[in-house]
Amino acid sequence: MFTCYVSGKYSSKKTGKDAEVEVEQNILNAESYAIELGMLGFGVFCPHLNFDGFDGILSYKDLMIACFKFVELTDTMFMVPGWEDSSGASREWRYAKALERPIFYNIDEAREWLKTGWRAR
Repeated sequence: MFTCYVSGKYSSKKTGKDAEVEVEQNILNAESYAIELGMLGFGVFCPHLNFDGFDGILSYKDLMIACFKFVELTDTMFMVPGWEDSSGASREWRYAKALERPIFYNIDEAREWLKTGWRAR
């Protein structure tokens, strides 16, 4: 089984209730892609779900260090649409690129990679 790290926007630049709503939507969005990837047959790591509720417990730096470790442990990465607006997802993307991980930008790319692309690794 191949593994996939789901990378995308988590936090919000908004404040108060608007920020809470946006974060919740970002988590749900990432979760929906994680489920789709799991249904394709990937073992999925979705930091949005793993670290939800860690705000104020771990620093941003420590969360990113943990995320980078999971990027190292997974075979591939999936970029949730809108990831470009996230400094954390952008850092994860650059790290996955440096590790030469296959990176998917939509579910069809992941599906196709499972069919044939993995042989090129």
